[in-house]
Amino acid sequence: MGSLQTTTLIESFETELNLLFYGVKEGREEKLDKLFGVIRHGFHEEDWLQESTTLCQTAFELSEALRAGYRHRSEADQSELNVLALQLEEAGLLGQFPLPTLQAIDELSYRTALQVETIVEQYK
Repeated sequence: MGSLQTTTLIESFETELNLLFYGVKEGREEKLDKLFGVIRHGFHEEDWLQESTTLCQTAFELSEALRAGYRHRSEADQSELNVLALQLEEAGLLGQFPLPTLQAIDELSYRTALQVETIVEQYK
């Protein structure tokens, strides 16, 4: 029974995240701006109290990616980060991003299917 509950919770989380980022176009940029704010300035719980649980959880996990780099410990993950860094550089972001920032950008990109152009817009 526990496995079924876990699957249902994961599906529920993914559905809500999908709706947050793809359901309403006009709200997407505002949410992304706020999530990029976590990457730039850190996670402050009081800033997220009025947001949905899923969005708050995503913000918290981005801060964890910055702090601990929890998702990127293998060679494949490092390769993914190298590709992202190269794409960002080719798109005009010449400054080297610290590894924790790249990890958080990669995590946000993964969760929300960001294009490199959207990331570049956030940092120009």
